[in-house]
Amino acid sequence: MPAARNHPPFSATPTASEIALAMSMKPAIEINEANFESEVLKSSQPVLVEFATGWSLPSMMMDGALDEIAAEYVDLLKVGRVKLDRSPNLGLWYGIRCLPTILYFSDGEVRVGIFGTTNKDRILSQLKPIISAEREADLASFGKVTT
Repeated sequence: MPAARNHPPFSATPTASEIALAMSMKPAIEINEANFESEVLKSSQPVLVEFATGWSLPSMMMDGALDEIAAEYVDLLKVGRVKLDRSPNLGLWYGIRCLPTILYFSDGEVRVGIFGTTNKDRILSQLKPIISAEREADLASFGKVTT
């Protein structure tokens, strides 16, 4: 008989810090064909949109990363999800061929595309230079007076 291992007891009860984090997280919003124009194309904020299905493993693997980005960058960008099984025309319109696909929209235009399963750090490594450049441009134009 193998020796018993000393494992910490399993607890299904979340810690106070886990509860606080969950309560502070702003989840990604659901985007569909009816609200795509208002939520993405006409948004005053840049929008990070995941095109995926709600049931595939690669899509489910991305959920946590996108929710964390939504919470951490709430003042800089909006994060949303398009479920292609419910809004297939959006996938056709943007030529989505790989799931999941993440597109970063700014001023109604696609600026960055990220294709396939990835993680939060890789997503942010591609977005941070774009977000920084956009913020610098906004700050530079803020002080200019037009006549």
